[in-house]
Amino acid sequence: MFFYDKHGGEVIGVLWKPPAFEPQPFKALSMKGRMMSALAPEPLTVPNVEAILEDFKILGEGLVTSVEARTEKWSI
Repeated sequence: MFFYDKHGGEVIGVLWKPPAFEPQPFKALSMKGRMMSALAPEPLTVPNVEAILEDFKILGEGLVTSVEARTEKWSI
């Protein structure tokens, strides 16, 4: 979910819904933004957060000045 200040602020907030971080069974067609989990005995995927944040930087080049991850509440 993306949030912005419609009154002229310069910050865009992104909030992932908690279910997005739940490991999912491996499916070759469902790997967008995900990577294999090394912690699971069976093939599971988890979000590749670092790659997604890097994509935000690349897609926002010239518009986005910084990307900051607030990870203190993550449960992965």
